[in-house]
Amino acid sequence: MVKHIIIALMTITVVNCGSGLALAHGSFELPLAGLTPSNFFYFLDRLGETLREIFAFSPEAKVKLQLSFAAERVAELELELETNGVEAKGLEIARNRLAEHIVRGNEIIHAEIVKGSDMEMISEDFDHDLKELLQRAEEGSDDLTAEIEKMEELLMIEDEGQK
Repeated sequence: MVKHIIIALMTITVVNCGSGLALAHGSFELPLAGLTPSNFFYFLDRLGETLREIFAFSPEAKVKLQLSFAAERVAELELELETNGVEAKGLEIARNRLAEHIVRGNEIIHAEIVKGSDMEMISEDFDHDLKELLQRAEEGSDDLTAEIEKMEELLMIEDEGQK
């Protein structure tokens, strides 16, 4: 039984490792959404991401992972909107998780800066890629633009609450 669980977890990890952010030569492609928040088995997607986070050791790898997770959340938002419309149950979950990944990426960078690490290039890359991701998302559809704006409002409210 334990052997089957370990094999299943390894399979989930391998499958999830393939869904990454594709940035090349100025073009941008979203990863496949995979399971969406409205899917009963969405917890498997989250489990796979948690395992990937556990095995990301360097700050750069952790930040890149948060960016790839953010890209997957945008793909999930896009797919939820296409298949279930603006009343989809999973939109709020995907939007909140997108905000969490952005916050987490910035927290990792900030923590390393406090430790005295040089994170300037990683921070610039994260900001640039995140900006490109959100711009790409806003070009998708008016509904997706509205979801991104809601996520940005959520981030502003959280930021004001921390001050």
